[in-house]
Amino acid sequence: QAEREKTYEAGGRLIREFVARNGSACCRDLLGVDLSTPEGRKQAREMRLTRTRCVKFVRDAVEIAAALVP
Repeated sequence: QAEREKTYEAGGRLIREFVARNGSACCRDLLGVDLSTPEGRKQAREMRLTRTRCVKFVRDAVEIAAALVP
């Protein structure tokens, strides 16, 4: 029970810090396209979003997570 609480707390801190850095934790908001639709996926590919914007988001998430590990 205590370990679960610590995990939930760390997850919440990760999300809060990610949102503080990036304004959202929702891909649609971060990328400006809806990846759940074929049109959105096509637009993301054409704009190369996974190679441009997503790199920063993944880096941020890893940095934040690493800082949370004792």
